[in-house]
Amino acid sequence: MRLILKKDARIEEVQQHGDMPPLQVADTAPRFEDAFIDLLGGAGTAESPLGAIIHRVDGSKEETVIEALSLTKKFGDFAATDHVDFQVKRGEIFGLLGPNGAGKSTTFKMMCGLLVPTSGKALVLGMDLKVSSGKARQHLGYMAQKFSLYGNLSVEQNLRFFSGVYGLRGRAQMKKSPG
Repeated sequence: MRLILKKDARIEEVQQHGDMPPLQVADTAPRFEDAFIDLLGGAGTAESPLGAIIHRVDGSKEETVIEALSLTKKFGDFAATDHVDFQVKRGEIFGLLGPNGAGKSTTFKMMCGLLVPTSGKALVLGMDLKVSSGKARQHLGYMAQKFSLYGNLSVEQNLRFFSGVYGLRGRAQMKKSPG
């Protein structure tokens, strides 16, 4: 178990807690992720101040917010995806599992509007990504398996590229980009 203590806290305080079994303790250097979690706050209350400022979205849990309808992508004669169907309800966390080459990345690229399907539909909040890709992408979050900044671009160029992919231009793009 990894236990992170506040500055100047001592492990003896934890060990003296009434229901705590004996602990073997080994000090380790903090990781970058530890600082991030600490900045989120809420350690003493189990409530993060970040949660208070997050935008809440209206709607029911039964509402379909993301949908693939017979989604197909062909590269020449090769079908990377072939009639893929799925629905994601509001509040669900969704992922695709499968071996390399099964079409997972291709499917997500189509669902994000980064790749045009050969046939079928990709819908976000009922908006067809072929018709309203910029507007639909503003309502979609996607985390790739690998960190995907382009090494040959500067940080600013990466920010401009990705914010442009999500339909931000001009002042809106500058407002959303740090610095």
